[in-house]
Amino acid sequence: MVRLYEYEAKNILNKYGIKTPKRLLLTHRDVEKLDEIEDIFHYPLVLKAQVLHGRRARSGLVKIVKTQKEFRHRLIEIFDSIKKIGGQPRVLIEEYIQPKKEYMLSITTSNSRYVKGPILLFGRGGVDIEERREVYKIPINYIEGPNKNEIARLLKELEVDKYEEILTIIDRIYKLYKEYDCRLIEINPLTYTDIGYIALDARISIDDNSAHKHIDINERIPIEMDREATSLEKAAYKIELNDYRGISFFIEQDTGGEGPLIGFHGIGGGGALIGLDILLRRGFRVANYSDTSGNPPASKIYRIAKIILSIPNIEAYVLISPNIANQEMWYTALGLVKAFREELSNRPGFPIAILWGGNKASEASRILVEKTRDLNLTLIIHTVDPVISPDGDIYGVGELADELMQVIRHGE
Repeated sequence: MVRLYEYEAKNILNKYGIKTPKRLLLTHRDVEKLDEIEDIFHYPLVLKAQVLHGRRARSGLVKIVKTQKEFRHRLIEIFDSIKKIGGQPRVLIEEYIQPKKEYMLSITTSNSRYVKGPILLFGRGGVDIEERREVYKIPINYIEGPNKNEIARLLKELEVDKYEEILTIIDRIYKLYKEYDCRLIEINPLTYTDIGYIALDARISIDDNSAHKHIDINERIPIEMDREATSLEKAAYKIELNDYRGISFFIEQDTGGEGPLIGFHGIGGGGALIGLDILLRRGFRVANYSDTSGNPPASKIYRIAKIILSIPNIEAYVLISPNIANQEMWYTALGLVKAFREELSNRPGFPIAILWGGNKASEASRILVEKTRDLNLTLIIHTVDPVISPDGDIYGVGELADELMQVIRHGE
C-alpha cells in the first residue's frame, strides 16, 4: 500500500468537500520566514510532524503552542526529532480547534471471508481507538455504496449531532475511496464544531498499483511503515514498476544484536521467513528482508542481488529457498552471477551461502560455481530436497548457518 502523509490526505479530503483546519506546510528552510508565517495564523496553533509514524503525540511529534516564543521553540524541537528518526523535515502548522465531540470515521478494505470488500467503521474518536470495543462495523456493497438507512439508524441510536452531515461525509469519502483505489481512509478525530464537522486528522492508504494514476501523489513505495523509505528501498521498488514477471521485494532493517551482519535474499515467502528466523537464532544480524518469487526473470534477481550487496558493512550474502521452488533456479543463478561479478570482483573470499531446491537447482549450483570461479569467492552451496529434520531444522538451514558462521569467524 501507498500511505499518504497527513497533509496529502487533507488536500484530497478538501477536493471532495470535507472541511479541514486552516494549515500551512513548513520545511526547515522556512524557519527563516517565521515572521511572515505567524501573520497568517492566530494562537493557539498545532504543530504536527509529517512522518509515517503512529502515535505521534506520544512521541513528541505533535505540539499545541500558545505563544510566539513557544511556537519557535517547539518548531525547532520537532524538526530535530524528525531528523533523529530519518524523516523529511516537514511540519504542518494548523489552527487549533477545540473539539466538542470526537468521532472516528473510516472506510477500509476487509479481507475477511465474510466480507471481502469495503467496510465502514464508526465510533468515539481520539487516541487509543484500537483499544476500544465501541467501534461499529457496517459492510458496504461496493457497487451500491453505503446503506444510508442502516447508517442513519446507528447514528440516531448513538445520538450523533447533525447526523445528516455525517451521511454526506460518508458519501463523499466513499466516492474518494473508489476513485483513488483506496485500501483505507480514516478520519480521527472527526469533530463537531459550530461550523459543522471538521477532519482534524486523516490517514489514507492507496493500492500501489493505482498510485501512478494520481498526479497529486508523490512517488511512494508500497510499504506501510512508520518511517521514510531508504534510498535502497526506493531503488528496489523501481524494479517492480511495469514489470509483473514474478515479484521482487526489499526492506532494509538491521535486526540488531552482536553477530555478523548478513544480506538476506529469500525465495518462497513463508519458508524463507522461517529460514530467516533460524539465521537469527543462530546468532546472525540481518540487514534486510528480500524475496524474489513467482518465477521472476534473471534481470530481477540481478537487480535485487546488487541492491543487497550494496548494503554497507554486510559480511556475507545468504540466499534461502527452502522449498520446491516454482521457478527455474538456473535463471536465479544467472542473475546472481552477473551481480556477483559486478559487485564482488574486488572482494576475494567474500562469503556466499546458498540453500536451494526444486527446478534445476543442481544446474543452478553448477552455473554459479563455474561462472564465479575466477572471483575466488567463498561459496557455500547446499542443493537439497525439502525435508524437515527430526530436530526441526527446516530444510538444513541451521546446518548452512553453522557452516557460514565458522567461515566468517575463521576469516576474522
